[in-house]
Amino acid sequence: MIVLKILLGILIFFALILLIRATVTIEYGETLSLVVSVFGIIRIRILPSKPKKVRLGKYTPKKIKKRQEKQRKAAIAKAKKKEEKKQAKKEKKEAEKKLTPQEKAKRPTLIENINMILEILKMFFSRFSKHLRIKVARLNLVIATGDAANTAILYGAICQAVNPIVLLLEKHLNINKLEKADIDVRPDFVGESIQADVKISFSISVWQLADIGLRALKSFIKTKLNAAKRAARAEAAAETRRQAIKRQPASSSAGGKRPPAGNSNSK
Repeated sequence: MIVLKILLGILIFFALILLIRATVTIEYGETLSLVVSVFGIIRIRILPSKPKKVRLGKYTPKKIKKRQEKQRKAAIAKAKKKEEKKQAKKEKKEAEKKLTPQEKAKRPTLIENINMILEILKMFFSRFSKHLRIKVARLNLVIATGDAANTAILYGAICQAVNPIVLLLEKHLNINKLEKADIDVRPDFVGESIQADVKISFSISVWQLADIGLRALKSFIKTKLNAAKRAARAEAAAETRRQAIKRQPASSSAGGKRPPAGNSNSK
């Protein structure tokens, strides 16, 4: 009974993790702001980063010398790692040359790799667009170029592009309350530059990301298995040809020349 309760508790724990939905909010006005929130409670600010506090205690001669020594060792380690990577790449290239045709045949071809990548990308965008939720809070643009004529042309072009883009987003993405969003595009014939006030949120849950990852892994494994099956078929065909050659009878040839017919003299 205790074991069942423990298992049930573990299942509930992982279920709660999979139900976690992370929301990324992008806000652009005078500055760019990027905030990640979980459950609307935990908020992690990515941009703008918090300014580092200047502590005078870090700039004593002893600490400066220690920091310089640490930077020197880091530079040496980086150069060593770069050299090791270069050597590993060289060894891998040499090992590639030593591979037998059978071993090379077991690897996916370039076409198979390209098809796999395209399949993963197609799946990713289709699933991602299905799971992703977008909430547009504000999308305000003030069009200005410093020239009234150019401003009018640019404003007309943007207005013509906004409606099809909005319809496309509504059709293919889960956009929440777009009709209630504050969307405004207006010209400023005396202004010098474009101004924007944007606030958009994107959210997706952990299980949806896991769904995308599992499907990508499935496509990758499928490509590898197809390459292995193709190599096995090629090896079986080659073995069949070898056995057929072995079973062919050896051709016999006469040791001497046959006498020409019709030249015998009778007495």
